[in-house]
Amino acid sequence: MKTNPKPQPQRRAFEKFMELERLPFEQALLELEQIVRDLENDQVPLEQMIHLFERANLLAQHCSNILENAKTRIDTVNQGESNSA
Repeated sequence: MKTNPKPQPQRRAFEKFMELERLPFEQALLELEQIVRDLENDQVPLEQMIHLFERANLLAQHCSNILENAKTRIDTVNQGESNSA
């Protein structure tokens, strides 16, 4: 019986990226807020703290991208309305 080989690090990183890309804004923000609370707790071991910090940075960037896309869409709608007036 063959066992599945472990995914390569690049593949795992890609899978985590894709998982994050599908995460709705509200869920990403809730997770980010929880991480901030955990980091402020001072009871988190260093290695876990680093992992949480990295995840928080990814979540913050993801939320920022979603907001920037929403702003672009709103600006596009507003430009269309001002051109038709």
